[in-house]
Amino acid sequence: MKVTLIFIFLFFSFSFVFSQTKEDYLNYAKNELQSRNYQKAIEYCTKAISLDVLYEDAYFFRGNAYLFLEDYDNAMFDYYSVTYINPNSGKAYNNIGTVYQKKGYMKDACESWEKAYSLGFKESKEQIDTYCK
Repeated sequence: MKVTLIFIFLFFSFSFVFSQTKEDYLNYAKNELQSRNYQKAIEYCTKAISLDVLYEDAYFFRGNAYLFLEDYDNAMFDYYSVTYINPNSGKAYNNIGTVYQKKGYMKDACESWEKAYSLGFKESKEQIDTYCK
């Protein structure tokens, strides 16, 4: 009986210690982004998304990692996923504009930056003034 209780206690203790939340994975991803370990950041964001398919921040930061890797199609997919979850995400529209710019689609870039600005993401004004006038 004692052995069984010890086993049960250890099992639940290890389960608690090793269970990760979506927020944990996102924090790991942010650290990896800062260290320029973009592939690892993508892995952590993907784990966070596997725990919550509507986790806006995980899509956003995974999009950033793809953007740094110049994987524009996957970056665009993730940023558009953010706008599906939160249609008022100015930061996502701003980054969509950046992806369009990198791909050479300036009309689409400007439209995205203007949308971001209209949603209150004031940082888009610099891109608008630089590329869209």
